[in-house]
Amino acid sequence: MPAAFNGVAALKPSYGRFAADHRIMGQESMSASQLIPVDGPIARSVADLRAAYEALAGADLEDPRAVPVPAYGPRPTGPLKVGIVADPAGVGVHPQIRAAIDEAATVLERAGYAVEEVQIPRLSETLECCGKLIMTEFGVKWPRIRKPLTEKGAQHLDLLMERAPHTELAEFLGQSGARLGIQRDWVKFLDSYPLLLGATCPPATGQGGHQYRALPHRSHPAPEQGGAACRRQVGSRSTGCRASGAVVGDP
Repeated sequence: MPAAFNGVAALKPSYGRFAADHRIMGQESMSASQLIPVDGPIARSVADLRAAYEALAGADLEDPRAVPVPAYGPRPTGPLKVGIVADPAGVGVHPQIRAAIDEAATVLERAGYAVEEVQIPRLSETLECCGKLIMTEFGVKWPRIRKPLTEKGAQHLDLLMERAPHTELAEFLGQSGARLGIQRDWVKFLDSYPLLLGATCPPATGQGGHQYRALPHRSHPAPEQGGAACRRQVGSRSTGCRASGAVVGDP
C-alpha cells in the first residue's frame, strides 16, 4: 500500500524467501502470523528493489522458515505466458488505470510474451480465509498488539476486526484447511501463467467515495499462497488517480 500511494516500488516476496522476525514483545507468533505475513523492501525503483532482494534473500538461523535456495532460478526456455488481471474484484477500474495496464500488456506482447486476459482463482474465498485467520489471532492477541500502536493504527485494526470478527476454534481450523486448497489452486494457476499483471488497488467510485479491492499477493493472496508481487504506482497525481499496478510471479 505505501508504494501504491507514494510513487515508489515495493516487493512482496514469496513465503520463506526473506528471513523475518514477527515476535511481539518477546512472544512468538501464532500459526497464521507465521504462515501469512511476509516482509519486503520499498525502494525508489525496480532496479533498487533488485539490489535489496539480492541482499535480503537467503536463510537465517533466527528464522527457520527462510529457505537456502538460489536467488534466481533457471531462465525460461520459451515465451512466458502473462495473465492480465485488469479488474480483479469485478468492481470496475479507473479508465487511466485500465489504460496503463493495457499499455504494459502491449509492451510485453511486443517483447515476445504471450499475453492473455484471465480471472484469478478464488479471490473472494482467499480474502475471507486470510481475513478470518489473521483477525482471529489479532483478537486473541489484541491487548499485547495494541500497546506499541498509535491511536490511528489501533483504530485501523479495530475497524478490520469489526469487519472480520474472530471465529471459534472449529471455524479457525476449517479455514486453515481451506487455505491449503486455495494454495493448491494458485500453484496450478501460476504454473499456467507464471506472470500476472494487474491493478492492485483499482478505485471503483461510488457512494461514500472510493472503495478499494486488492489483487492477491499469491496481494494479496500471492505471497500468502506462494508467489511474489512487485508493485508500482500507475496513474497521475494531477488527475487524482493514484492506484497501483503489480506484477505477480511464480517464485
